[in-house]
Amino acid sequence: MNKAVWHSNSQPEPPHPFAHFLANEEWILISGIGGHDAQGHISVSVTEQAISAFEKIKMMLESQGSALNQIVWFRPYITDQKDVLAVDAVIRQYLNGVRTASAALTIVGLVDSRMKVEFEVWAYKGAVIQNDNSNVFID
Repeated sequence: MNKAVWHSNSQPEPPHPFAHFLANEEWILISGIGGHDAQGHISVSVTEQAISAFEKIKMMLESQGSALNQIVWFRPYITDQKDVLAVDAVIRQYLNGVRTASAALTIVGLVDSRMKVEFEVWAYKGAVIQNDNSNVFID
């Protein structure tokens, strides 16, 4: 595959004119992933929404020859500060010790008012993330 060629998913049809992921031979960019199931149903539980979103992300990555442990950038959007710890628990479960770069945002709302969480992911195919115990914050 040519690096300049990006593949975009077309199914299921998103509610907006954007793809949920783009991929080339090195990168997979995933955005707008919430907790909806294939029929558009969504749980009231933020934990169940986060699990559902991660399962979709896992499937998208695998469809492109990648995996959760190759995520190098992860951004959760959470609509209620009280749900941060519950979402963090799901993130820890799925990323299983991978310490990716991240910036978590608590926001006023998402496009669907039932949504409590939405994820954005960048994965680099073949990435090996190693934890570095050096402290870059030493005065």
